[in-house]
Amino acid sequence: MKKNGPDAILEALEERLKSVRPSLRQEYKDTIGEGFKGLSESEFREKIFDYDRAPFIEKKGLDQAKVIVASVPARNFPDPVIFLLTALHRLELHFYDLVRPGEELKDEDAERRTLMYKTGVRKAMKEAAALLPEKNALVWSFRRRMLDSLESNLWKIDLGLAATASLGAAEDLREMADTLHAVSPAELAAMENPAELASVFAAKCGRPAEVLAARFVEKRQA
Repeated sequence: MKKNGPDAILEALEERLKSVRPSLRQEYKDTIGEGFKGLSESEFREKIFDYDRAPFIEKKGLDQAKVIVASVPARNFPDPVIFLLTALHRLELHFYDLVRPGEELKDEDAERRTLMYKTGVRKAMKEAAALLPEKNALVWSFRRRMLDSLESNLWKIDLGLAATASLGAAEDLREMADTLHAVSPAELAAMENPAELASVFAAKCGRPAEVLAARFVEKRQA
């Protein structure tokens, strides 16, 4: 086994994931606060954060993320970068399924749409991305920031808070998010810099994609 081969990368990622823990109650409060404009206190607890249940539900998200990572057969990906990006791609698709408006879930699965569960998935993404080489990490991070913005707005629409969404109608947001998710791990691995991804994105989604990409390129360069 090569020192930096996919098996070694998988082992390193699994070790990183073992060390991740759910946030403490005060850490949640410091980050999230205790309300959400447009939602009642009970809706906030049910759909976003219940501080008493948060660590338990976040752990479910993290545990599912570990299952997803383990489902990626390392030996099928001789390039460790492709392996990591494939694992990230699967984690991101799971996350995206939880924020798309109109996606029906069973009542018992509703907690997967909460910020509590998604926090666990996001922590797993962070650990996987930390193992990417710098060039690939910059491209992935740029794409992830655009997706964060799009998916945050889609989630607000799903919560019935469309008036607080800032990037446009759900149909347009979904088209841009779908386009970014459709970029394959191999395509991402081949990109030299964020500008290359921005160009591909704009070619497929036009002016709205140009505006969104420019916002995050400027932030990275500031």
